[in-house]
Amino acid sequence: MKIIKIIGVIVLSATLFSACSSKKMIQGQLRNIKTCLDYELTSPICEGNPDKTVYLNHIDNSNMEYFTTIKGSNTLVLPFILFYYLHEKFHVVLGENTLMQLYREFLTDALLAECNRSVSFNLETVNDTSTVGVYLLNVNIIHNNTQSGIQETGTFFIIPIDQGVIDFQHTRHRVLASSSNLKIAVSLKKDGQILWEKDYAACESLKGKPLGDNFLLACEACVNNMTECLSFATKQIVTEISRDLSLILSAQ
Repeated sequence: MKIIKIIGVIVLSATLFSACSSKKMIQGQLRNIKTCLDYELTSPICEGNPDKTVYLNHIDNSNMEYFTTIKGSNTLVLPFILFYYLHEKFHVVLGENTLMQLYREFLTDALLAECNRSVSFNLETVNDTSTVGVYLLNVNIIHNNTQSGIQETGTFFIIPIDQGVIDFQHTRHRVLASSSNLKIAVSLKKDGQILWEKDYAACESLKGKPLGDNFLLACEACVNNMTECLSFATKQIVTEISRDLSLILSAQ
């Protein structure tokens, strides 16, 4: 009876300790990881000399979390006499501090690179010169959320001995599916008059994958999966903006 009580105390203590320590360890590791967004140019380069120049206004806000954080977790514990099973899910939201480049700067670079493959116009960042009589492109990031998760499962064995009990564990990690929800508002103006405006939205997702017993690799894979997902969402919107601008300016 005494051994059973001891085992019960160990199970309860180990469960609480494991849940708290896992969350703190993963949170700390996530904030130490730095990664890059990627934009791959796949559209054809159009031959010709564009006769119009559009000036891109400064994008003020990336509209995303600053730190990559765990926003919540779910814990399931199945206790048995000599072992217990622990299943935890940590919900992770991508923060801008994880990125090597601010997202708004990445979006600016992507727009410049994509739009300058067009034959209809050149895109340049706005400067200190007068904006009277020129085309101004305003870009506002309305919504920017990318999330994923890390799943941790563990089996904790408790073996009674004469002097008390000993315990050991075996854990496995899995990166959950990532999803990006991005919404960007765009308007084209000239001399204060709105010539065209449109809201763009993209929802991208990437599958998760198992990572074995190394939680450091799981954290890195989680962040890389989220940044790849956000890169895809950005590319979808940027290519649509470039295409629509070409059509609008061709008719001007």
